[in-house]
Amino acid sequence: MIPHRALPWRDPEEVFVAHFHNVTNSLWMEGEAWGAAVMARADEAHVFREWSAWRAWVDSLPLAEGREAPWPGYRGGPVGHLPYEGYRTTLGIPGPARDDGEPFRWLLPQGWLAFDRAGRTVYAAWDGPVPPAWLTGVMEAWDMPAPSLPPAQLPPFAHWTPALEETAYTGRVEALQDAIARGETYEACLTHAFSVRIEADASGRAPDPLAVFLRLRSRNPAGYAAYLSFGDVRILSASPELFLEARDGVVRSFPIKGTRRRGADAASDRALREDLSTSLKDAAENRMIVDLTRHDLARVCVPGSVEVPVFLRVEELPAVFQLVSEVQGRLRPGLRATEAITACFPGGSMTGAPKERTVEILSTLEAEPRGIYAGALGYLTYGDAFRLSMVIRTLENRGPVWRTGCGGAVLADSEAAAEWREAVIKARSVIDAAGAAPESSSRAADRRDDAGAGAGKVS
Repeated sequence: MIPHRALPWRDPEEVFVAHFHNVTNSLWMEGEAWGAAVMARADEAHVFREWSAWRAWVDSLPLAEGREAPWPGYRGGPVGHLPYEGYRTTLGIPGPARDDGEPFRWLLPQGWLAFDRAGRTVYAAWDGPVPPAWLTGVMEAWDMPAPSLPPAQLPPFAHWTPALEETAYTGRVEALQDAIARGETYEACLTHAFSVRIEADASGRAPDPLAVFLRLRSRNPAGYAAYLSFGDVRILSASPELFLEARDGVVRSFPIKGTRRRGADAASDRALREDLSTSLKDAAENRMIVDLTRHDLARVCVPGSVEVPVFLRVEELPAVFQLVSEVQGRLRPGLRATEAITACFPGGSMTGAPKERTVEILSTLEAEPRGIYAGALGYLTYGDAFRLSMVIRTLENRGPVWRTGCGGAVLADSEAAAEWREAVIKARSVIDAAGAAPESSSRAADRRDDAGAGAGKVS
């Protein structure tokens, strides 16, 4: 049994604000899909520039050991993110010359808090004979009230700058369709990003990343919500998508292709759900990624064990409907967690198919490296288990600069202008939640995503 102490229930937000605000090398995996919500801190960040170095470090940890705990999910081990450009190793494709490589940032907490929502109990847990000093301090000050954070919001969408303007983006859509016509790919996930620079005001104040995350969390709740604070970047994720998980010898992926915004009333809500559930284009996109995911899992699973228990299910979230499938299989005995992750990375819903050639084409067309966006985020834990989300619907903060990635699948029959509108809506789903309400956005923003965005499609 993992050493632990049960504490009275407290709201996770209050605890993180009280004990982790402005703490470098801290984390909060908040979404319910993680299992218990987890927050922790570490003395240092383990930073890697190469996939092989990250993999060797993880493989050196005793994660094959089983550990019992009274809460679900994380039981200790590394927490962090894998940048999209890890494909240079996993797929053997050189990255673009302009890419100096987003590092892999990981924490190895020696203590953590696990919030068991079902049992309404918080567990302070640790490795070793005694808890780390910071965790002891949290337990001793458990009833300390949380200070109030000044409200923070990011500028409305009209103030954000795209990495690609509309004409450049649609030109790349058409270039991908030329590649489809030549038979080089049959689905490609084209992405770019929107960014904004926010300088401190006269009193030295700038948007507090944690306050922004709390706003994003409240307005766009997500199963894989997470906040990671490193020395050089804060990651604020509202991801709804699981890239890959393994538990009890079974590996699973839940690819998402096809999304609609929720309607303004019950009638429009029903219409948007029906539109998604009957869309041949969205079904085709999802089907292709399911086939790709089955192929990836077959490389690490017992022959004949890969199956699709859920196919084209419409799921309801507070902000969107999404079309989800599930692919799973039984891992081959003795396989390391890092072998399974390497075989499947990057996730097919953010690449297209066939994966290798499509990623190669995209690397020559996209305006900049994706970096954190479209990679994976989560934990590896004991019992050779892991859970990694797809890094989508996510904000990155580096000093005064804020960035969010967006994109969508391009098919032979895609309309280039519609693909641009879909990318805009995807970006706005995050920007509007973290900033000004959509209805208060300026006319310039409305002109940017124009009437076509009103159809509610996100992709």
